Amino acid sequence: MKHVTYFSIRITVLFLFFVPHLWAQNEALAVVASAAPANASVAYTKTWTAFHNPAVLSARQSKAVALQYQNRYSIKELSTGAMSFSLPTKAVDIGVAFSYFGYEDYHELCSGIAFSRRLAKRFSLAVQVNYYAAYFSPSLGYKGNIIAQVGLLSEIKQGWVIGFHAFNPAQTAINYAESQKPIPAVFALGSSYAFSPELHGFFQLDKEINHPIQWRFGAEYQFVAGFYFRTGFYGNPLVPSLGTGFMLNKWRIDLQFERQSLLGISSSCSLQYIF
Repeated sequence: MKHVTYFSIRITVLFLFFVPHLWAQNEALAVVASAAPANASVAYTKTWTAFHNPAVLSARQSKAVALQYQNRYSIKELSTGAMSFSLPTKAVDIGVAFSYFGYEDYHELCSGIAFSRRLAKRFSLAVQVNYYAAYFSPSLGYKGNIIAQVGLLSEIKQGWVIGFHAFNPAQTAINYAESQKPIPAVFALGSSYAFSPELHGFFQLDKEINHPIQWRFGAEYQFVAGFYFRTGFYGNPLVPSLGTGFMLNKWRIDLQFERQSLLGISSSCSLQYIF
């Protein structure tokens, strides 16, 4: 029975690799979902999530440590955990992150360091360098490669923000034995708009090389100070998303749920402490 279970998990992982438009998100499996509605994270400035737009570091300007966890389709072997730390300085804003996806027989790791700088009053530029590795088998061990991220963030006017993010723009892959494991190259362009101090809307377009453009819509509403409700949807077939967030003194807690009609429910949570 144990071997049957492992075989089923491997088939599921392969399925997720070769049908990326069904993923809970459109980046590598070791990238955890953000707190943004429908994962429209490229212009979401409330918090920086590891391996999403690193230019958000300059928008936050706060020292923080965070833990994130995402479970895909209620299968524990398809879970991702991440931790991150952000540190603003006078010269440059720095982010450090690490994530882990998978289980004992097959897993992926990603660690990175980001540098972001505000170049003008309303414009930030960032780069992030990551080492992405996968564990294939006891004989092959870990194989990995260095990949890059680039992020831009611009506040057109107060309350209207546009963001751009490129994950692995050089289309770097992991070479092992005589094969190659691709790491997705994803480009995202999005915007957030404050209809009022309490209500924000989000729109994002994601383009993964060799796959159609994916759109995302979301909204976030602050009922009372420190309490947020989020909703949104993306993809084809349509994936609805619901989430909530709490600010308790220096603590921030975010929860989010999605339902893919073929694969089921994915959930994510994060805990952040802001110094």
